[in-house]
Amino acid sequence: MSASPKKIAKMPAPSILRGKSVKIMSLFAVIVICYFYSSLQRISSGVILPHMGKAYGFSASLVGFLSSLFFYSYGLTQNVWGAISDRTGPVRSCAIGIAMAAVGSSLLLVSPSPILIGMSRFFCGLGLAAYFTGIYIYAALAFPIEEYPFWVGFVQVIGNLGTVAAVAPLGILMDRLGYRGVFLIFTVWALCAAIILWLCRNMNIELDGAPPDKTRTAGGLLGLLADTWKDIRHGLAFIVGNKSLRLIVYAWSIVSAAVITLQGLWGVSWISVSSGAGEETARFWTTWVSIGLVIGAMCGARFAQKSKDIRSGMLMTLAPLGAAWCAYMASALLGLPAHVMGTIGFFIGVGSSTCMVFSISTLKSLVPISRAGLAIGTGQMLLYIAVIVLQWGSGVIINQFPGETAGSYLNAGFALAFGIAVLIIWHSAFLTWRMPEFSKADME
Repeated sequence: MSASPKKIAKMPAPSILRGKSVKIMSLFAVIVICYFYSSLQRISSGVILPHMGKAYGFSASLVGFLSSLFFYSYGLTQNVWGAISDRTGPVRSCAIGIAMAAVGSSLLLVSPSPILIGMSRFFCGLGLAAYFTGIYIYAALAFPIEEYPFWVGFVQVIGNLGTVAAVAPLGILMDRLGYRGVFLIFTVWALCAAIILWLCRNMNIELDGAPPDKTRTAGGLLGLLADTWKDIRHGLAFIVGNKSLRLIVYAWSIVSAAVITLQGLWGVSWISVSSGAGEETARFWTTWVSIGLVIGAMCGARFAQKSKDIRSGMLMTLAPLGAAWCAYMASALLGLPAHVMGTIGFFIGVGSSTCMVFSISTLKSLVPISRAGLAIGTGQMLLYIAVIVLQWGSGVIINQFPGETAGSYLNAGFALAFGIAVLIIWHSAFLTWRMPEFSKADME
């Protein structure tokens, strides 16, 4: 029997939601939906660009380059957006960012030429870069500090659900509507979100005991640009000047670059080549990498809350992840069925996402709240430099192993490209093993 309306009204809210403003949570929901959109756009190239490459005769190196253009603008402006969000507020920066993504999405409604595809990827990446830092700053300002790992994990779950939607579901949508229909939806979605966020740009989100941000800039645009440049230099010095933080960012970067390149660019093609599966089957099993990322984000939030020692925490994520990557490589080289690679890919997703959440939570815990966006943004910028190098470099390597038909490539090319990434993951685990133990308290 269902509960009556009166009884429902008296039911207590989940503890994590108690005391939260409806306005604050509603605005957070809008930004979370935009973060889902950001992940969907980021990974969409794995389905859309190889399909367009076959249709229009693009080479693997061109496909890899066009895909990487998103990450040039997305990755190299992370610390810029982080500094801007620290100073102007995350809602304003997110509103501007999603509007830029709408412009980028609309370009593919005009023509599928490589120039417009490249411009679309670049503008979408430039705008959506505001969301990775913006959403974490919003959470840091709006919610108590002890809840931060929970909200990091929650955001990662939503973002990774976007990567799930970007493979098999997006492939089905593209088969039915074509790429123009898909990008029309992307354009309208981004425009609606931009209007909502811009209307709410002046709403105060500093609540729940979070200390107010006193770093806002006076002096207009020139003052903002000058202070942003100072922040960027400070963020780079902060990461580069500390050996332990360098190692965290190094491991975080290669782990993220490898899984993003797998799920967002070559995963479908690799499973098709190695197992002989059809495209729909390959899409389905590649989606399990993204499902693993969702599960790993939930596990990572709990792991980050409980872990006290950073060295052991990093090792507990990197070693199993490296083993899963080795198993994936072996299954591809042996030509095992698609469901085997998909199952192993699920565990790669779990391990990668756990490492991401742990790394973000650790970086946030080591800096004051007024510099949270800068620290996370700088780490994210370095991460996406790794993504750019791996996406472009993997395309160059795979292009050296052409198949019998145009647009197809041999298993050896995929294995060589990703084998390099796996070696770097194990190298980061080795460096972590050799570093002295230290806790978060030691860094404060």
